[in-house]
Amino acid sequence: MNDHDDVATLLHRAESGPVAQPPVALKTAGQLLTEARQASGLTLEVLSGRLKIPVHRLLALEQNRFDQWPNTMVMRAVAASVGRHLGMDTEHLLSQLPQPQRAHFPEHAAQAPVGFHDKRPTIRKADGALPMQFSWLAGILVLGAVVLFLAPIVETTFQKVWQRQADVLPGAEPLFQETAIPQAAAPVAPASDSPETLAMAAEPAMATNASALDAAKPLLRFVAKGATWIEVRDAKGDILLRRTLVADETVVASGDLPLSVVVGKVDLTVVEFRGKVLNLEASGPDNVARFKVQ
Repeated sequence: MNDHDDVATLLHRAESGPVAQPPVALKTAGQLLTEARQASGLTLEVLSGRLKIPVHRLLALEQNRFDQWPNTMVMRAVAASVGRHLGMDTEHLLSQLPQPQRAHFPEHAAQAPVGFHDKRPTIRKADGALPMQFSWLAGILVLGAVVLFLAPIVETTFQKVWQRQADVLPGAEPLFQETAIPQAAAPVAPASDSPETLAMAAEPAMATNASALDAAKPLLRFVAKGATWIEVRDAKGDILLRRTLVADETVVASGDLPLSVVVGKVDLTVVEFRGKVLNLEASGPDNVARFKVQ
């Protein structure tokens, strides 16, 4: 009776098929990475130095702490790079990692009709008018284009106006020329006069000669050591002298004091006032000196 039961049990098992084996637990991505690294004989520090990945990031991968990563896509990319370096099957490794979340659209949005009548992108509102911010942007762009177009023309015009004011014709003569100093005739003393009488008679003549020299001497004298320009105005503001000078050129000017003087190139111009050289200093970064003499 017992043998019959054993045979019946065996027949029942044979008909029911093979006995199901308990499922084998799959290794996690962190375990796979740890085993591959250890099999390669590498430490976390060495692997971090080779791949330029922080140690705490590699440790988070091996411990399956994927929430320590700011982005799932970045975490999967780094894991694939580590797997390739360790000679792992990257496809199997990535299958054990969290999958990136896909964008979810509501059902009504997914089924909404899509129009393909006009492929050109538009920024118009429902009423057909441009939004206010785009109108301002378009106006600013148009204004900038106009400024860029007109800037060279305006600059050229200003240069021409200044050139006409600052320069004179190459053959023009200065307003004031150096004049020959008249020599006063010395008074002839009678032969019978004594030396004292001659000395007393000569003193007024010497004073007259000095006054004549001072009157004939120009107030201002300009000597150019290089290309420069000058301008002189009298007390009424009238222009007495305005011209450009070349190297070794000399001009003079006189008028009612005080005189306003502008020198274009301080380092290339020597200015004398009543025969004395003035110490010029530029009044700005353009190497121009402005001063008055009186």
